Amino acid sequence: MKIACGLGGGLGGQGLACGALTGATILLGLIHGRTKPEDTEAKMKTYARVHAVAEEFRAIHGNVNCVSLLGGSMDGAVASGLIKTLCPQLVRTACELVLRELEEYGKA
Repeated sequence: MKIACGLGGGLGGQGLACGALTGATILLGLIHGRTKPEDTEAKMKTYARVHAVAEEFRAIHGNVNCVSLLGGSMDGAVASGLIKTLCPQLVRTACELVLRELEEYGKA
């Protein structure tokens, strides 16, 4: 939990990239990422998988930007309780996409 704490609310409550998707991106790096700076093949594979997962997330939820997902207002989403109902769904989607990635690439 500590390592991902700052991802919530679109990077520390700024409403930027969805924290759930950002967390998934970190995990995709662990799955596919390079271990040596010169390994551009692994870097490009990671980028491709991040793009694919982000596109699928967007297809499911309509956006990848936190404030857009929450209807345009962080304050409004907090006040209405939307943040407590929608964000768990976003986290679930991100987890399912990463789990599928692990299964597909034989790392589960």
